[in-house]
Amino acid sequence: MPWQRRAIRRSTYEARGNEIARAFFGNDGQPIGIDYGLHRWAAIYDDRGNTLEKMGFGIDGKPIAGSDGSHRTVVSYDDKNNLLSSSYFGVNGEAILWNKQYHHEEYTYDEYDREVTHAFFGTSREPINGPDDYHKTESQFDESGHLLLVTLSGPDGKQPEKLGIRSVKFTYYQNSNQVETKSYLDDKNQVRQELKYDEEGNEIKSQPSHSLSTVRPRP
Repeated sequence: MPWQRRAIRRSTYEARGNEIARAFFGNDGQPIGIDYGLHRWAAIYDDRGNTLEKMGFGIDGKPIAGSDGSHRTVVSYDDKNNLLSSSYFGVNGEAILWNKQYHHEEYTYDEYDREVTHAFFGTSREPINGPDDYHKTESQFDESGHLLLVTLSGPDGKQPEKLGIRSVKFTYYQNSNQVETKSYLDDKNQVRQELKYDEEGNEIKSQPSHSLSTVRPRP
C-alpha cells in the first residue's frame, strides 16, 4: 500500500495521560504507513513524564528505521529533568549513527542546572566529532550566570581540526545580560574572529570572518 501523509490517528494512553502508542489508518480503517512507511510508534516514560524510549514499526508490525536511520531512541534524565544522554539503535537492536553522525551524546550540568559539557560518541562509545565538527564543549559561567567561555575539543582532547577554533569568549555590558563581544580564539589564545554588539543585541562590528556560529550564550 502506498505511504500516505494524511491518515486517521489512533492513540493509546497510560493512566498518567502519556501517549504510549500511535497508529495510522486510512479512511477505510485499514492500517497504512506514513512518510517512510511508519504505521505505529510506541513510547516508554518515566514517573515524571519524560520520554525514555521511542520506537517505530511498519504495517507488518516489524521494527522500521526512520529517515535518520534509527528505529529506537533511548534517553535518560537526572532527577531535575535535565537531559543526560540520548542513544540510537537500528531495527536489529544494533547501535547506529543518528543521521550518519553520532550514536550517543551526553550532557552534564552544574548545581544551577546550566549545561556544562556536551559530548558526542560513536557506536562503541568512542569520542567522535558531532554535527558541528567538534567532540565536546565545556562551558564556564560567572557568579551571575553569564556564559564566559566555551572550550571546544576534538576526539583527541585538542583543538578541533576542521574548526581551527579552541574556545569562544563572551563579555557583557555592565549590569546587563547583553553580550558586548564574542571572540573566537585558537589554541594559542589568538583571536581568529571578534564580533561586537550594541546594547540592543545588534551586531556592529566583525573581524575577520569565521564559519563557527553555533556557540551562543545560554539564557
